[in-house]
Amino acid sequence: MSESSAESISRLTAVLSAQLHDLGEIGVDESFVTTAIESMRGRPKLDRLAREAEAHPSFVTSPTVDLPAMLQRLNVALTASGARLPRCQTCGFERLLLRSSSSGLFVCRSCRTHETVEDCARCRRRRSIAAVIDNERLCAPCARLHPSRQTVCIECGKLAAPAVRTPEGGICTACYCPPREICGDCGGLEPVTARIGASPRCSRCWMRTKRTASICPRCQQLRIVTYHDANAPKMLVCARCSGRGLRNACEQCGREDLTYGRRCQICELTHRLTSLFEPAHPLQLAWTRQFQASLLTVITPSSALRWLSKPGGGEHLRRLSQLDRVIAHDDLDDLGDRRTAEHLRACLRTVRSLDERDEQLALLERRIALFLAADQTPDAPALRAYMNWEVLPRLRKRSSRSELTASTTRHTLSRMRDLHKFHQWLGTEATDLGDATQTLVERFINSNPTPWLAGYLNWARRTRRCGNVDVPAHRHGTPNITMSEAERWDRVNQLLTSPDGGISARVAGLFVLLYGQQLSKLVLLSKGAIHTLPDGHTEVALGTHPVPLPRPLIPLLKELLGGTDSSASSVTRPWLFPGKHPGTHATVGALSHQLTKLGVNATHARNAALITLARDLPTPVLAGAAGIAPNTASSWAELAGEQFQTYPAARQTTSPDSQ
Repeated sequence: MSESSAESISRLTAVLSAQLHDLGEIGVDESFVTTAIESMRGRPKLDRLAREAEAHPSFVTSPTVDLPAMLQRLNVALTASGARLPRCQTCGFERLLLRSSSSGLFVCRSCRTHETVEDCARCRRRRSIAAVIDNERLCAPCARLHPSRQTVCIECGKLAAPAVRTPEGGICTACYCPPREICGDCGGLEPVTARIGASPRCSRCWMRTKRTASICPRCQQLRIVTYHDANAPKMLVCARCSGRGLRNACEQCGREDLTYGRRCQICELTHRLTSLFEPAHPLQLAWTRQFQASLLTVITPSSALRWLSKPGGGEHLRRLSQLDRVIAHDDLDDLGDRRTAEHLRACLRTVRSLDERDEQLALLERRIALFLAADQTPDAPALRAYMNWEVLPRLRKRSSRSELTASTTRHTLSRMRDLHKFHQWLGTEATDLGDATQTLVERFINSNPTPWLAGYLNWARRTRRCGNVDVPAHRHGTPNITMSEAERWDRVNQLLTSPDGGISARVAGLFVLLYGQQLSKLVLLSKGAIHTLPDGHTEVALGTHPVPLPRPLIPLLKELLGGTDSSASSVTRPWLFPGKHPGTHATVGALSHQLTKLGVNATHARNAALITLARDLPTPVLAGAAGIAPNTASSWAELAGEQFQTYPAARQTTSPDSQ
């Protein structure tokens, strides 16, 4: 070290020793200062560093916003000793500061980036401008993909933006394989995203660590604990206790978990909703305030932010808040985006800003109206009258008792299409419904078997729209019993013990396998149907009579109830199997798909369960316990009697040898 450098180190040591002594740091000598300078980013000139330190004698304990950058970097190196950074004049956090080119304030890099946000010349998104290429102001992703920045990959030979540059040339993202190390958390050999001390972390573990708060052993506060304590290097503490100030904290509430940019998810969602509803019409103020206040209780913040970030999500909310009338279902139907309309409808119903209605019935009415409007066959008036005056009134009456299911919608639309096909076939035969003969109808049925034609022709005959044609009513065939009793119990044991699959699918599969329940009825089951008796037994009301639950099923059911209690989608209508939208239950298709992945066919499992129950229980008990009609229970009892006589496995269970 030269004489001038040694003199600068001595001057700097004199300034630092006085300030660090007040912070409890002893042993500040020239070697301590030299180590701190060597750990700084960049190597400053020692003479200038000493002059700036003498000009700012309290830069360690009370840094000002105009503190030179080299002294700020020195404070970063001295954070373990208690050195502080100046506070940003925009966000108020202790960080390295830069002078803003627009406001003239001293701000951190993050605030300065947000000040320079403007529309990118290529993607048209509001982002920070990273480069100006060919007089185009581009954001970082667009600048990286600009043709002038792309090179020929030395691995694959394609022209692409390089992920890394080597002396031989650039390597594209597809060919670049980053160095891999053993993750200190999961133990997998993965690319290193971050390090906690000397321990590497992969991307999944690092994101989980950053978003999972725990109790800091030093301050006993709920914070992100990822930093080593200066006094106990083996102990992890929060950023504040490690001397690094606040990091990854929400600038509004200080929360460190659930971060979303500069705010936490809750504060970011509140900010976005306030911005959306700020110009709301006076008629919409009530529901917008209630919507904003209760949205966090009906949906998780991450889901709400994800939905608002999608194209059109926030814009639809803004349009609804500016309406000069009370919001109705038609306003949501006119949005043009079915999924967005479904989600908004569920949220508005949850905060009681929208009337309840049967969505399956509304969907049927819309599709039937569109189909009939496009029907140009000669018998279109007859089909229109049949659907509007015969089918829909029955469905509306049924909907007044309980909401329609998706299978009802599918069957009704299938009936309408089959009848339209019948009318088209009559047109190819150069006739119409009024002139249809018994021979023509039988020819059509032989080539196009359909269960809906008999009811339609009976109605047409009653209303004098066709002649005296007779079609026998469609009779359902015998249920197909393909699952043996041993296979059924194997499936039950699998769902009880295997952790594979969601808890909802496992409980639903057990209800089907044990009690022969239809999925269309299971999805309508509420948590109120589960009762715990004083003696500790648990019952479920599947029909008119409660059914006791076997003890192995009770822990799974309690786990499901605990999950739905905290679920955002079951706030106002506590379904046992909640759906993806707030306040809705799961759909039959979604539950059936989950059971199929577990190897359970719902139809085969239900048939196997009902045939066993019908053999073991009297018909009235079966009807009341399983929630099926008495006639249906009688049919299953008759079928069980026939199966018992012809099924070898069933006869073997009651043979004299087994008694």
